[in-house]
Amino acid sequence: MGMRLRRIIDWIKSNKLICFLSFAAIIVVWVSLSFYCILEANAESIRIIILLIGGLMAFYGLVQATARQNTFSKQVDTQIEQSKTANIQLFNDRLGRGVELLANDDMTLRKAGIRVLEDLAASVDVVNQKNIIANILHDFIRQKVIIKYEKDEDGLAIGDPIRPDVDQDEVQLALDVYLSIIYLDEIYEKKQDFSNLDLSYLNFNQFKIPTDHRENKRTLREINFADSIINNCNFRGLRIEGCNFEANRFVSCEFSNTNWKDCNFLEKRPNTELNLMFSNAGSNFVNCVFEYKKIQFLGYRFDLQFIRCRFKSQEIHFSSKTSTFLGGRFDGGGGFRGGVFLKNLNKNSDITIIGTDLSYLDYLKFDEEFEPADIDASKAIFLIDSNILKLLKDSEIRIDERRAYFVDIGDAYFIGTGDAYFIKSDAEWSEKPVDEWIDKEIKESEKDLDKLNAHNFLLSRILDKIP
Repeated sequence: MGMRLRRIIDWIKSNKLICFLSFAAIIVVWVSLSFYCILEANAESIRIIILLIGGLMAFYGLVQATARQNTFSKQVDTQIEQSKTANIQLFNDRLGRGVELLANDDMTLRKAGIRVLEDLAASVDVVNQKNIIANILHDFIRQKVIIKYEKDEDGLAIGDPIRPDVDQDEVQLALDVYLSIIYLDEIYEKKQDFSNLDLSYLNFNQFKIPTDHRENKRTLREINFADSIINNCNFRGLRIEGCNFEANRFVSCEFSNTNWKDCNFLEKRPNTELNLMFSNAGSNFVNCVFEYKKIQFLGYRFDLQFIRCRFKSQEIHFSSKTSTFLGGRFDGGGGFRGGVFLKNLNKNSDITIIGTDLSYLDYLKFDEEFEPADIDASKAIFLIDSNILKLLKDSEIRIDERRAYFVDIGDAYFIGTGDAYFIKSDAEWSEKPVDEWIDKEIKESEKDLDKLNAHNFLLSRILDKIP
């Protein structure tokens, strides 16, 4: 009897109060109804007793199930928290190992540290953790190739460029891993800062960056290269979009078969010039801005296209086979004289101007290597009373006076203050909105350029295989 009582007490202690009370209620009701049935035995009374007992037992079962579910949920939550803590600890351990290797004096170990961070970035799904890795790599790159300035003989700050014998392998690897992380959709931010760096001897063509499937080109986008040295770098075959090249030093870089879009080439220091080299294929520029006093486009066998680009330059040198301007404009101002001098570095170079606005130039001159027939401006456009129209009338350059336009309201000498229309004439474009007509001409011309680009691409592939 004593053992049974002890078991009952232990059972009560091991269960919650509500479970005990429910069990006690069942016993009391069952005993009471049993006596009642004995005294008033009939079928209806027995049925009521059975229903009551069943209901109480069901209630008791629900209470027990709820208690078990709560216990299980707490166990699951505890396991999740423990797993998160373990994952964070593992991430921190691997991150610490990678950072420790990056600080080593041995380049081989530093490259191993970059690989550790690359594997770590590929193994985590948390955006914040990927950002941490990207920031570490960004700081590592800046530390390795930041430009160290000193004064030149004119008192201007210049950077000491990296020597050709300096091994840039670790910077190439770190930048490759960094770009593969920051171009992920979930963490991508515009205008990555690569300003004031010496990026000499890097092969941007080899980086693991996303491909623009419309052009089947890997895309380097939204990077600020301001004040950086870009020397002996390879950009061949890339699409470069939304990048800022302000006062950069381009030296012996390869831009063949490269498409540019929404890029800025801005002169920041005096007496600097922009040199872009195309050794075995042409290039396209779309919506780009050029503000250098002197620009050289170097590439003797291929074609360049400038679509809706803006030039604020005093002197432009061409050595390309053909240079085609579609839309866009040539500006004066910006500290330069209000005109452009075109220099022919290739006796067989031709220039075609379609829908490009020349209204803001005071002159358009060319050197003796250009024949008037080499420059076709018959589809250029002019503000009706601009100086350049009067000057070109007296030159031998082909123009069409009917492609003059007027602005119906506002100050006619500033574009955008009103709607522009061609003057009334017998031409097909007579009195039509200038922007709409130029867009139509550009689309028609782009079809021909696409065929030309395909030809240039095949030719560049053939030349690549020639030793």
